Amino acid sequence: MNFVKITILGCDASYPSAGGACSGYLLETDGKKVLIDCGSGIMSNLQKCCKPEELDCILISHLHEDHKADLHTLRYALDAKERKGLLHKKVDIYLPGNPESDYKAVTNKMEDSFEVHELHEDTIVKLGDMEVSFMNAAHPITTFSMKFKQGNLSIVYTGDSAPNPALLGFCQGSDVIIGDATYLKNNVPDNNKYHMTAEQVGILGKKAGANLTILSHLDPENDLKDYKKEIAYLGGDKLAIAEIGMSIEVGKEKQITTSQHSGFTKYEKTIVGCR
Repeated sequence: MNFVKITILGCDASYPSAGGACSGYLLETDGKKVLIDCGSGIMSNLQKCCKPEELDCILISHLHEDHKADLHTLRYALDAKERKGLLHKKVDIYLPGNPESDYKAVTNKMEDSFEVHELHEDTIVKLGDMEVSFMNAAHPITTFSMKFKQGNLSIVYTGDSAPNPALLGFCQGSDVIIGDATYLKNNVPDNNKYHMTAEQVGILGKKAGANLTILSHLDPENDLKDYKKEIAYLGGDKLAIAEIGMSIEVGKEKQITTSQHSGFTKYEKTIVGCR
């Protein structure tokens, strides 16, 4: 393994902002391509990085629309590729079985292009030398946090989660944490059982000893400046705000670099050149 790369395809909560996209991340390692969540707008951004038929695996943290809405569009694309002889293998997809009605609606007619696996907390997914494990998150429906481990390298995606004491242990020693930072501390709903604040995610990363903590699942109604202001006192060298097109690479010596994925740069230049 030379490196693991994660590209942020979308990072908005609930609904996409103008020009934005909801939750979705492309993980690449050992020649494998893994799509983590597939919310509104992800299908378009995925194609700036790879062809849909190049995906090896899809992991869906839970069945709220902002994490799975574009699965239907992705199915259309893969079915079309299959009819043209361009899909050479079915894509493994793992997703929770609850709510049952949503699970049935999502998985209906997937058999031509997908190998469907119901996701449980004790599920282990192997991707080459990488192993993915899961933990129940604190959210109103069945939701899983995910840990991607390869040798001594570890990356955690919290999925949607309210503050959860067990999450610190799950994240302990991670190189990178991508955390649900939907709220600012001054607009948390009473009896919160949905999401964390920017400050809570920053503190989680600090206590877990993460080398980089990325605040994601951001409320489109909030100003990014307020997110930055809320975490400023925690120190900025190990904290970052998610942006579409941001790529995070973790090298074999655990060095971390961030950059903009070339696919997004190329796409933006093409659009400008057409005007």
